Amino acid sequence: MDCPTRSVIEAMRLGIIPEVSLREWTVGRESETSLARRWLQDETQGTLLLEGRYGSGKTHMLSLMAQDAMELGFAVSRVRIDPFQENSSFPLRFYASAMRGLRVQGRVQGRSVPLDARHAILEAARRPASFLDGHRFLGPLVGRARDETATEADWAALGGEKSECSFLPSGLDFTTVGNIACNLLSAISRSIVEDHGGNGLVVLVDEVETVEVRRYPYHWQRTLNLLHGLSLTANDAEELDEEVVQDPRQGVRVGVRTGLVYSGHYPDVKYFFQRPSRLKIALALTDCSVSGKLRNWRIEQPLVELSEIRKESLSDLYRRVAELYSSFYRISVPDGVEGFFFDSVLLDAYRLGSIRGFTKATVEALDFVRHNPGKPVECLDAYRRF
Repeated sequence: MDCPTRSVIEAMRLGIIPEVSLREWTVGRESETSLARRWLQDETQGTLLLEGRYGSGKTHMLSLMAQDAMELGFAVSRVRIDPFQENSSFPLRFYASAMRGLRVQGRVQGRSVPLDARHAILEAARRPASFLDGHRFLGPLVGRARDETATEADWAALGGEKSECSFLPSGLDFTTVGNIACNLLSAISRSIVEDHGGNGLVVLVDEVETVEVRRYPYHWQRTLNLLHGLSLTANDAEELDEEVVQDPRQGVRVGVRTGLVYSGHYPDVKYFFQRPSRLKIALALTDCSVSGKLRNWRIEQPLVELSEIRKESLSDLYRRVAELYSSFYRISVPDGVEGFFFDSVLLDAYRLGSIRGFTKATVEALDFVRHNPGKPVECLDAYRRF
C-alpha cells in the first residue's frame, strides 16, 4: 500500500496537506508565494503581514515560507499564538515558543542537518570567538558551552523555561520584559549570520488574531507592546536608540521615542542587540483590530492577502485529487460526476469554508462514490455534512 499517497488523502480529509507535499498541492497562489519569497530576499523589510479568512490557507502559506526560508539559508521558527498560554502578553513565553520551534541549518560530520537552539549554541561555542560572546545573557552560556560546564538548568533557561540559571533571565515571567525577548531573538538572528553563515532568523507567527482574547485589559496593551517591539526590532528602527524613563501614570519604564515598555529589572537592555538584526517576522491573521495596528506601525509594510482562488484552479485541484484517489482505491469515478460535484457541492463548500473546506469536501464526496457504488451522486446531498 502506497503510504505517502494515503497520507496525502488522509490529510486532505482534514483540510490540510502534509509538509512533504506542500508545493505539489499548492494551487492558485503563484502571486502570493512570489511576493512572500521576495520579502524573504529583501534585507530592507523585516516584517510581513499575511491576511486571509479562516480556512484560506494561511498556515499552508506559512509552511511554504518556512521551506523557502530554509532554502535561502535562514533559520526558521514557527510560533502559534495561544491565548490559554498567553504567550503574546508575556514576552518570555513568546520567546520560549520561538525557541521550541527553532531550526538552524548546520553541519554535522559533513552533512547538512537541522539543529535546535541548544545545538546551535554548541556549534557557535566551537568557534574560537562567537558573535554571542559579548551578549549580556547568551555570552556566559556560550562560554560555559565552550568549557563544557553548561548545566541542564542553563539549557532550560535558553529555551525560556524557568530554571536555576544565574545569568539568563528565564524567571522574569512578567508582561513588561518585551525588550529582553526582542533582544534575545535579535542576537540569535545575527548569530545565525556570523556563527553559522546563514541569512538570519525568520519567525513565522500564526493565529495572531487570537491575541484579542485576553484575561485583563492590560494584557492587550502588553501584547501590542511586544508586537510593536518585534516590528521595530526586525526593521532596525533608529527610534530604538532611546532614553528610558519612569512613567508615573503607568508605573513602568518606557522609551522616550517609542513609548515601548521596558523591564524594570533590566531597563538598560535595548530591544535589539546589534544592527542589522537580520530578524524577519511574518504575522498571519484574519482581518481584525490588531491588523490595523500592525499596518499603522509601518506604512510600507509588505502585505500578502489570500484572496479568492480562481474557479479554474479549483477545478484543476479537484481533478488531481480525484485522479490520486481513484488510483489509490482502484475505483472509477462515473462520467458526469465532476460537473455535479464541482458546481453543486464543492464550490459551495469552498464558499463556506474556503480552500480547507473544498479539499475536505472533495475527499468526502469521493468517499461517497467509493462506499455507495451505483447510487446516484445526487443522493450525496442527503449524506454530506460539509
